[in-house]
Amino acid sequence: MNAALLWRREIILVRGREPEKALQRLKNAGIDLFDIKKVQKDAVTFCVSGKQARKVFAFYPKTWYNKAERGGYEFSSLKKKGIGEAIGRAEKRIGLIAGAAAFLLMTAFCDKLVFDVRYSGDPAACALAESVVKTYGVKTWARFDEKRSDEIAAKILSLDGVSYASVTKRGTVVYVEARRSSFSSDSAVRGDMKAKHTGTVKSVTALRGTKACAEGQRVTEGDVLVTATTFTGDGEGKKTIPATVSARVEIACVYEAAVCAENAAEAIEIVKFSLSFDEARLYAFSDGVRDIVFDSCLADDRGDGTFFVKAEYSVTETVNF
Repeated sequence: MNAALLWRREIILVRGREPEKALQRLKNAGIDLFDIKKVQKDAVTFCVSGKQARKVFAFYPKTWYNKAERGGYEFSSLKKKGIGEAIGRAEKRIGLIAGAAAFLLMTAFCDKLVFDVRYSGDPAACALAESVVKTYGVKTWARFDEKRSDEIAAKILSLDGVSYASVTKRGTVVYVEARRSSFSSDSAVRGDMKAKHTGTVKSVTALRGTKACAEGQRVTEGDVLVTATTFTGDGEGKKTIPATVSARVEIACVYEAAVCAENAAEAIEIVKFSLSFDEARLYAFSDGVRDIVFDSCLADDRGDGTFFVKAEYSVTETVNF
């Protein structure tokens, strides 16, 4: 086989009246024709090298006056063969495969990236959530492991005042939703948050307002726990502005009383019932006392049916929380 044909060849069909005349014209023009086959009365196929195929279509372009039904000759390419053609097809396939692989790799890589972090829910709770999210390194252009979504959400939910939290990633955006408990009264309570109990502060959460006490501090009934103010600006431009307090304070209290009872268990039950009833009544007429939690309750028999009872318990006071 001719070397040129071995590298790249093209099979062409010519259709028209006496197609042999068209082939003779090509031969006269110096175009080498191979494997000439008459497939129909008015149709012949032949093979030429890849370079000479362009000359064939230059002699007989695809125009209206070359239509077979108008007495002309129609030339059409049936198939391209040869080593060069096979390599060209392989190169195209390799290019497509490489492009697809690069696209998949880029998609997989970018899918782990964070292009934006969006917060929704309560503004105060979102501010708390943002501080947690940043500690986990979640920020623009950082990589994000979706397996840690539940861990981050659990950490946000553990914050004082947060009642709901979720962290999800859709595409390249991380969505963080955080909400706090609703107000315990229909309208917000104004003014400073003041203690309703005497005891030791265990924890303070101020979503709005400024803390006036700290953990471990001793407070008495009526002391200001959170002021109805907040700050804006920095440095010399820092200003104090009014704010509606939204806070929660847990206080450890101690109650001691002499109780008449038949036994120690009854004395303890009497004290617990009395304290729970007082707290329930206080909660009914104010926005701010939650459930009572007993840490310990001991009764000392003093004789004559009298018991000295010491109860240690915690209460959580809230305002607009």
